[in-house]
Amino acid sequence: MSVDMTGAMREYLETKFNVPTFVQLPAIRPPKFLFIDRTGGGHLRLSSDYPFFTIEAWATTKKEAYDLVTAVRYHMVRELPPLIGGIRIIKHAESSPPVYTPTTAAGSFRYQFTIAIRHQLVEEK
Repeated sequence: MSVDMTGAMREYLETKFNVPTFVQLPAIRPPKFLFIDRTGGGHLRLSSDYPFFTIEAWATTKKEAYDLVTAVRYHMVRELPPLIGGIRIIKHAESSPPVYTPTTAAGSFRYQFTIAIRHQLVEEK
């Protein structure tokens, strides 16, 4: 059985930070949002996976984007709960600190960081 860790993280972060959160960039972008992308990671094992997730914070000002990415990063690195959407987190570690990544979209600013999260492949009920 496989689990949708990206989807579980999307729901979790959207609720936690009260900001639209996507796993695919929307055609019409809200003024402030998060984007989660699985960007690599370790190999899939029988009972766990160890993906890398890049989390982007988009906003209409550079300061808003920075404030959002630092709040999300702090939470993901220091306060991540043991279960997200019923999926057990085994281990997590920052892979890349916040980095400013200018966008081609007019009026948008973006920061991103990457985190590795080892998780179980079954949901706990």
